[in-house]
Amino acid sequence: MLSASILAVLLIAYTVPTGLAIHRELTDRTALAVTNLVFGWTVLGWFACLFWAALGRTEPRAPLGASQ
Repeated sequence: MLSASILAVLLIAYTVPTGLAIHRELTDRTALAVTNLVFGWTVLGWFACLFWAALGRTEPRAPLGASQ
């Protein structure tokens, strides 16, 4: 039972960069997700994806109060 909990926590931690990219609406979030899937198991690859997700270019948003 404990090993399933640890596995769940590791899986969530592994996908943090992808979740952040989706939340921030990065323009290249699909590329980040694939990169995270392929290279996220390495510590350097995971941190690179995390920085990319945190600092990457986001999609433009409509100004507040603008009608759509």
